[in-house]
Amino acid sequence: MNFSTSDAILITKQEAARILGIHHTTLRSLRNKENSGIIEGLHWVKWNSRAIRYNRILIENYALHRGNLIEHERFVEQYVKQLSTNSRRRDSKVI
Repeated sequence: MNFSTSDAILITKQEAARILGIHHTTLRSLRNKENSGIIEGLHWVKWNSRAIRYNRILIENYALHRGNLIEHERFVEQYVKQLSTNSRRRDSKVI
């Protein structure tokens, strides 16, 4: 499983809600819930003062493992680790 920052396609709340099979207001409630597994900075980012964008890969995996948060957390750990590995490789090539 190889990820790069270009894999982190950001999607709207409507698209994320459709993937999860929920209403976008339910998505907001889920995002604001303490231990929902949807983490600011990973699963979602503030795009500007009025918009939130969601990481498509992580939202799709969250939907896939909705009943198994531990499995989703493992995926997130691998995702973050792979991104940092790719970042180090890219930085080492800079002259």
